[in-house]
Amino acid sequence: MTNSENSTNQQPDANKADAPEQKLKKPSRLMTFVPPTPSSLQFHILTPINRWLFLGGIPLLRSIPFIGDIPGIRGLTNIPKIIFPKADTDRLRQAVSDKNACFMVPNHPEFFTDWMLDKEIMSRLAPTTASWATHDIVNGMGEFAQRFWLRNNLIAQIPGAGGAVGKAYSVDWALAGKNVLLHPEGAVGWHGDLIGHIYTGAIDMAMKAAKRAEPSRQVFVAPIIWKLVYTRDVSKALHKEMDYVEKSLELPHTSHKEDLAERLYDTCCSILAKSEVEYGVKATDAHFFVRQDKLIAKILPILGKRLDSLGADPEPSKVTSDLIRRGERWLRTVDRKSQDAKSIDKLTKDLRLLLRFLPEFYMESHITQEHIGESIKRIRAMHCKGTLKDTLNSFMPQPAGPRTAYIRIPEPIKITPDATPADVPELIEELRKRMQTTLDEIKNDLDAMDDAITYRNVFLQ
Repeated sequence: MTNSENSTNQQPDANKADAPEQKLKKPSRLMTFVPPTPSSLQFHILTPINRWLFLGGIPLLRSIPFIGDIPGIRGLTNIPKIIFPKADTDRLRQAVSDKNACFMVPNHPEFFTDWMLDKEIMSRLAPTTASWATHDIVNGMGEFAQRFWLRNNLIAQIPGAGGAVGKAYSVDWALAGKNVLLHPEGAVGWHGDLIGHIYTGAIDMAMKAAKRAEPSRQVFVAPIIWKLVYTRDVSKALHKEMDYVEKSLELPHTSHKEDLAERLYDTCCSILAKSEVEYGVKATDAHFFVRQDKLIAKILPILGKRLDSLGADPEPSKVTSDLIRRGERWLRTVDRKSQDAKSIDKLTKDLRLLLRFLPEFYMESHITQEHIGESIKRIRAMHCKGTLKDTLNSFMPQPAGPRTAYIRIPEPIKITPDATPADVPELIEELRKRMQTTLDEIKNDLDAMDDAITYRNVFLQ
């Protein structure tokens, strides 16, 4: 979860000796790191609330018809069952021992549910864990909310140079044997079978901790993998959610009689067509991903030329993600209300949206109802905005039905004091490999049960 910030020094006017002294602008709460103030009492109170209200629901009540369908009764994330084998539990328990310094890195496929499951795992094995969260959550919801989050031991991820303070705090906390948790993929991807791009934050902090640790204290990066599976056919609920997406985005209405996968594909194409019109790309009957690549290729040079004309620092490579980050870095140095900034902001965001759905998400001949469910949530998170219902969905997306969470713990990676920056790429790749391998093992175990509800994968080219 990991730039330096530019500052402008204002020189006093030599001709105005009696001019009032310039006041330094006070940093905003949003961009100011405040150390967490963990409260064991708050942890103790929130554990059953999380377990019943957010995850599994209220025992007995959730089994009552109609009443049990109320989100607060059935659990907001609707996960009445968690399967966490003893061997995996023991593996994580050893890594988070107070004799070690451990940085835990769960996969990050679904917003809100991720933290609820993380908190349940931590309540069982490592209740004093400090967890990273975006500064918009920790600092951006008001003073009262900030105090609540800090008492819940959240570390605000401040963009740019401000993040260094949070990293330093994390290293100190881990070296005290109390553990740190952060999502190495960064933003939520809404792709439950694929580990996304891994950032260096956990590895960087673990390497710093290893250089400072006493010889008796081992330093680990411990992956955590969880996968969610519906416990029954939820096609009716998925069709209903597709209805909402079509209406909200003013898309052509498709029939419930249509195959769910086909219906999802048509919706994705309709959304893409709107962007094609906006950027002057002629729509064709080519496959979705062919059209998406063509649109990306149209927007990238527009962004590059605009940034060149504005004097932005040159991009480090021609990789698409680097070109987008170039725009995002430039935006941190300017007035976001200017017309130039609004233009660059739109271009970078449009590219980010297009890259949120890639061919490698679904490479097999069939896709599951879980794949369709996460794809609808991805669309809603990216495109459905402006109403209270959309806002609530962005913070607490509701699943289409009850689910089981399968949790596994890959072998933690031991970080030694002799590790150097040159080792980071190899460590990142090893972390990604262990996470993906374990995720594939869960999927293979579920495939062997042969009770998944699947559809022909119409997204294959």
